[in-house]
Amino acid sequence: MKTEWLSGLIHASIALTIALIVALSLRTALRRQFSALHGYAIWALVPLLPLASMVPLLLPKATLPLPTLSMMMASATPPIAVGPGDVDWATPIIYAWIAGMIFSASLQCWRQMQFTRSLGKVEQVENIYRAQARDIGPALVGILRPKIIVPFDFATRYTEAEQQLILAHENIHWQRGDSLANALCTLLQCAFWFHPLIHLGAVRFRVDQELACDALVLRHHRNSRKTYASAMLKTQTQHLLLPVACTWQSNYFLMERIMQLNRQNQRSLKRHIGTGLLIALIGTGACATWAAQTTPAAASAEKITYDIDLTSTINGGKPNTMHVKVPAGESFVIGEGEADDKWEGTYVLTVVKDHVVKLESTLSHKGEVIARPSLRFREGQDAKIEIGNGSDNTNYALVVVARPVAMTDTSSGKK
Repeated sequence: MKTEWLSGLIHASIALTIALIVALSLRTALRRQFSALHGYAIWALVPLLPLASMVPLLLPKATLPLPTLSMMMASATPPIAVGPGDVDWATPIIYAWIAGMIFSASLQCWRQMQFTRSLGKVEQVENIYRAQARDIGPALVGILRPKIIVPFDFATRYTEAEQQLILAHENIHWQRGDSLANALCTLLQCAFWFHPLIHLGAVRFRVDQELACDALVLRHHRNSRKTYASAMLKTQTQHLLLPVACTWQSNYFLMERIMQLNRQNQRSLKRHIGTGLLIALIGTGACATWAAQTTPAAASAEKITYDIDLTSTINGGKPNTMHVKVPAGESFVIGEGEADDKWEGTYVLTVVKDHVVKLESTLSHKGEVIARPSLRFREGQDAKIEIGNGSDNTNYALVVVARPVAMTDTSSGKK
């Protein structure tokens, strides 16, 4: 199971990398050709592709009616055997990943708490909340019940027209659920804390979010560009990338926002074309990622029956060959040896990929479980388990060959 989760993490990281490269490459072109809303929408790829890559692991029976995109393993690939004497790399990697997530999540919580403390005493004034500090906000803070936070001197620093535009901006954040989107972005940063592109992408994602919000405000206030720019210049907040907040702006990308205000809105037809292209791109990318992780063998694992040959050797003695026929996924038990030297194994054979299977086993000697080795190998190729019981200097060796029944029947017919 640990190996599967590690493999799933690797696949999700690859999907995340592809999504980030596509989003970072197309965001500016989409904004210039269509609108700032399209440049923001392309970021939907970032959570969707890793999630699509994990569907076969989370829902093994969920498949797409598409041709498989998974790559066949080369026939020269040797069997992969993991025995009790081999190094288990999956466990320390998974533990390190979890430790990094916990540290990253703790850091984000600390940043949110620091921001909350910096607000000072907050008092409600009609539908907004006024902080005690002067260099805080405007910002939308919270997820379930987000609040619009404004600085203490909000009524005197901004004109009435500027205040209306600022509140319209924050209300659009609230209506679009941008605070929740920022929380999900933070979760991705915590889950993939080791990925450098996710942190760069998070910064650009927030920039595009603000640009999209600016575009919607100006769509309803077409003659307020100068007033809007003036409100930006009067705002000096430095709280960027808060885990659960939408900040009004930061000096980091102020010039980019002001330049965006001067761009003319594209015609409705062109925006609709851009929306269609985006939906097609995001949908195709998610489906292709899902299909790439889905294999016909894994989907029909329960229907495949295997002929399994097992050749065991106890203490270097005469080999003993056994033959069983079982469906994939069903366990079987084999016992051998004398009463005072009884060896018993419980085995389960499952399909991993096309023509690749995994044998999980629990081996016991004299009624005591001594090992749980796992083998991953290709159909028709030998795989070997070697176990030593140090308490009484006995050893057990097992060679396994598994073939689908269809392959066996075909071979028999040829003979």
